[in-house]
Amino acid sequence: MAPSMPRDGQAMAHPAGTPQADRAHLAELLTFAAHGNADAFMRFYDLTCAAAYRAARLTCTDPDRAEDLVCALYARAWATADSHPRSGRSPLAWLLAGITEAALASPGTDARATGAHGPAAAWPRGA
Repeated sequence: MAPSMPRDGQAMAHPAGTPQADRAHLAELLTFAAHGNADAFMRFYDLTCAAAYRAARLTCTDPDRAEDLVCALYARAWATADSHPRSGRSPLAWLLAGITEAALASPGTDARATGAHGPAAAWPRGA
């Protein structure tokens, strides 16, 4: 049975505005997304897309290519949201790990920005 989102969309385990609450809220949204809740995934996107684009721009010098990486990243995140708990990473770290790995595996990116020299083994780790 799929979990249902709280009416206000907020995680209740930690006081609002704390890093723990933010992580808990993002993790909760991924849990809902893993059960097919598109609204929860859209909220996860809204809360993380600026960080994802910044990370993509650090990896890829072309702004259009960075946008393509971010689109691919979120498509993959939607498809693999159920793997987040097994990754051992915070929700944002889990998401952003995919930027570097996708960029390294994709033509038109600048892998020198990441300090890496080859495609990553798999994304997300632990999936």
